[in-house]
Amino acid sequence: AGLSLDHGPSFYADNLIVQDASGIGVRVRVGDARINNSSVQRSGNIGVYVVRGGTAILGNCQVLDSGQAGVSVTQNSFVNINRSTIMRSGGSGVVLSGGSQGTISNGSTIAENAEAGIVVDLSQADVSGGNTIRDNGVYGVGGSGSRISIADSTITGNGHDGVLGYIGTTLFLRGNVITNNKARGVSCHGNCVAQIVGATIEDNAEPGIILAWGSKLILEGPATTLNRNGQFALFCHDKESSVLNPGFLNTTDPVECTDFDN
Repeated sequence: AGLSLDHGPSFYADNLIVQDASGIGVRVRVGDARINNSSVQRSGNIGVYVVRGGTAILGNCQVLDSGQAGVSVTQNSFVNINRSTIMRSGGSGVVLSGGSQGTISNGSTIAENAEAGIVVDLSQADVSGGNTIRDNGVYGVGGSGSRISIADSTITGNGHDGVLGYIGTTLFLRGNVITNNKARGVSCHGNCVAQIVGATIEDNAEPGIILAWGSKLILEGPATTLNRNGQFALFCHDKESSVLNPGFLNTTDPVECTDFDN
């Protein structure tokens, strides 16, 4: 690794440039790392790797052009990404897995990564405060068996769904703008539950919101606006999927989904 913390209690870095590491740019294993005003670029493998209960706080940092994931957090680890940019990774921008947790906040940008913007696998993500998740190769934010909260962020131009919840995932979406994604705005598949409040979901190539395989959508005020999405504003793929409070949809596009009582 270019910079490595193994079992140490902590390290603090400011105004640091880590570049052209043949493998991992920065590795945090077990300890606590605080990195401010720094750049990690052109790592041959993962840009920032947090593992085995490690904690990393990235403030006003850039993680660019990593060979694989930009930031990977696994094995019950934690990352706080604020005022930072993760771009052009060869894999996904941010990957949270194995019981880990991540917060992404304060105008961070996750963009132009070859795979997904943010992947959450059996973990938890809280994305809030004016972030932009754009132009990633697959979906913007997605996860399986996870809790994903996204507020006041823009998710646009991604190569598949804007937001994807899969197999037992819970999505809490508040005040987001989800536009111009190449598939659906929001997908909830496989006993997924989505709560959407005050979103704008427009100009996505496929339905604005799709529910499948026994998934549930809970809408609350203020209303969510859906315009100019492909075919449907809201589409339920099967009779086991349903919507609560469809009156909080502001749309003139077709809706094909029943409420909980039907």
